[in-house]
Amino acid sequence: MKAKFTHSRILDAVLAATITAGLQIEIWTSPYAVDPLLLAVFALLSTCPLAIRQTTPLTSLAAAFAGTSLIHSHSLVFFDNSAFTDAALMLALYSVGAHAGGRAARAGALEVLAVAVLANVFDEAAFTISALAFTILFLGGPWALGLVMRLRRAREQRLAAHALAAELDARTAVVRERARIARELHDVVAHAISVMVVQARGGERIARLDAVRTEQTLALIATAGEEALQEMRRLLGLLRETETAGLLSPQPSLNGIGALVEQIRESGVPVELAIEGSPQRLSAGVDVSAYRIVQEALTNVLRHAGTGAAATVRIRYQAGCLEIDVADDGTPTVFPAERPGHGMVGMRERVAMIGGALEVGPRDGGGFAVRAVLPIGSDT
Repeated sequence: MKAKFTHSRILDAVLAATITAGLQIEIWTSPYAVDPLLLAVFALLSTCPLAIRQTTPLTSLAAAFAGTSLIHSHSLVFFDNSAFTDAALMLALYSVGAHAGGRAARAGALEVLAVAVLANVFDEAAFTISALAFTILFLGGPWALGLVMRLRRAREQRLAAHALAAELDARTAVVRERARIARELHDVVAHAISVMVVQARGGERIARLDAVRTEQTLALIATAGEEALQEMRRLLGLLRETETAGLLSPQPSLNGIGALVEQIRESGVPVELAIEGSPQRLSAGVDVSAYRIVQEALTNVLRHAGTGAAATVRIRYQAGCLEIDVADDGTPTVFPAERPGHGMVGMRERVAMIGGALEVGPRDGGGFAVRAVLPIGSDT
């Protein structure tokens, strides 16, 4: 911006110097110039301020009009035959329209009108309304052209600002969406791997004793792996933005909480599920977040609660909010809250994003508890 401003000032200085030089040459070589030295001084008054026509357009116009008026009154014949005096005045008029904004714009319009009136008053010809109207049109033309250019520039700047804001909003939305997808990917993979690890460890113990349960365990591991693979493909397709099949896959919701709990039970952890209150319609963000919170909490039970632990999942529909409580009675050596991983961080981010509250920590008497309160109707 500074470079552009400096470049514009240099061009104005060159333009003012060109008009000044042309008018000075015309004065000193014209046979109509009476007292060239005095005319040269008047000429400097009318042309030199053009160098600052963008920063002080009103001053530039006042100086141009004063200088040309003095030249006109001192040597009318020279004034009528000079193109440079007209060029200086026209450029000053244009600059007022193009670069005077706000109060300066209104003052510039009055100044243009005053120039038109004074030009007719000082003219030796008879003052008439038609002559005044012609002068206003003649002098107002450059000013109107400058005004149109100023309004056009302002409109282009507004459009550019809106476009930039829209681009920034779009980039922010992309970053947020990718972060959300990354959390989804972590939740899916972490849950599936936890289930597979627990089942694999259990399968080692029963492989030689119970062939039927071994087959069931292997089938559960295969199912968990396939579901994780499908979800990963869907989410990675969203990240690449080239695959549209993933967009059609349904997002997880509390409607599938029963299947999730059953999967954990098959992994060897007894889970009690209780849904209280009248189910209400949830926004997409709250629905997905509620499912992922329960999923991550149960995944932590698989990882940290220890052998023989049981868990309870309670979902309560309250007026304006959804309460989720997931607790276990295990005896871990390290609680998840003490060494928070990506899952716990992602859980906190989900709750914070939709304006909810989250409490995690050990229970009195043993075990670990996760409690979330999500406002119904909020969305990510």
